Amino acid sequence: MIKGSHNTMSYLPVRQWWLRPFRAWGRCQSRTLRQQWAAGVRCFDLRVKFSADGTAHFGHGLLTYRCTTTPEEVIFGIANKAVVTKQKVAIRIWLEQKPTEARRAQFAAWLAQHGIVARLNAAGVAYRIGHKHTAADIYPDLIGRVVETCKHYDRRWHFLLPPAAWQWEQRRILQAVTATGYTGIISQDFV
Repeated sequence: MIKGSHNTMSYLPVRQWWLRPFRAWGRCQSRTLRQQWAAGVRCFDLRVKFSADGTAHFGHGLLTYRCTTTPEEVIFGIANKAVVTKQKVAIRIWLEQKPTEARRAQFAAWLAQHGIVARLNAAGVAYRIGHKHTAADIYPDLIGRVVETCKHYDRRWHFLLPPAAWQWEQRRILQAVTATGYTGIISQDFV
């Protein structure tokens, strides 16, 4: 089984000060990328947004995150880690904005400019590239079917639970899925 993190970079601080009160609804991870790797995560969900000047950032919904490294540097870092550790890794790179023709062209140009696909292929990293309005929203073509451990994710009900209760619920779901013999990707909030 491969452990994945849902919206991997959402632990980062929000760039727009006026949206900071809404961070709770967009935050899916509390651990840094290094901490997620140390916890066994090998499937990463990276969501890219573009600012008005064309700069790529990580984001989720209306939120854009502040990061000291660029999205392409993060992607290359994960790919390099996969090569060095000789581990099976998967990355989903998603355009986290309405996919207008201009946005899709900008996304494609960004991917090409940085040689992201070639670099992932060279590293042997499984990947899926798309946008948030793609019908096949999860990674069926990577390593297997994905199980989202947050059953009612859109309702964000887990924010109503104390952290210990939410962690217990995640462990319970993970144990139930593991007991079935499932060997694909398990994508989790708060790894």
